[in-house]
Amino acid sequence: MHREKESLSGRRNATCGMTDKIEKEIFMEENISRYETRMKNCSSMTDLLIAMSSWQTYCKSHTVTEEDKERVDRTYLQAESRLLTQVKHSLW
Repeated sequence: MHREKESLSGRRNATCGMTDKIEKEIFMEENISRYETRMKNCSSMTDLLIAMSSWQTYCKSHTVTEEDKERVDRTYLQAESRLLTQVKHSLW
């Protein structure tokens, strides 16, 4: 009987650990998507630079994988290109 309780307790702890990990992954994915959206919606280079600075601060304070960093960096470059193209057309 005592071993059954230990076994159930161990399974419950393992399940809670998995649930925590999944919740953290969902939280991280939501934040990454939020930063991508924020960068896509920037209407000026100043806004974009502020968004990138915020993203970099987030990366320093959380464990962000290189793959996730690359995703947001790619979004930044696309937004930067879009903003530069808009400025270039307005100069001519």
